[in-house]
Amino acid sequence: MEKDAYCSGSGVLLNILQRLDERYTEVMLVGHNPDMTGLVNMLCGPVISDMPTCAIAMIRLDMDGWSETGSVIGELADYDFPKK
Repeated sequence: MEKDAYCSGSGVLLNILQRLDERYTEVMLVGHNPDMTGLVNMLCGPVISDMPTCAIAMIRLDMDGWSETGSVIGELADYDFPKK
């Protein structure tokens, strides 16, 4: 758990991803808006205007390591929320 992640901005979340151990091939971040919407749009381009409560976004990143996060455009593989 990263205590610095709470309401610190999408840039902080991106930095957390960039520092992940390479042994992890899949991760899940749980957070709040506007940080999560900002992070999704940083990673995939402007694709979501606002993630509602309990929304999930699955992003595929074609990269060699976590340090490259943010330097490649990801694919929004899935996006869902309860009222959809």
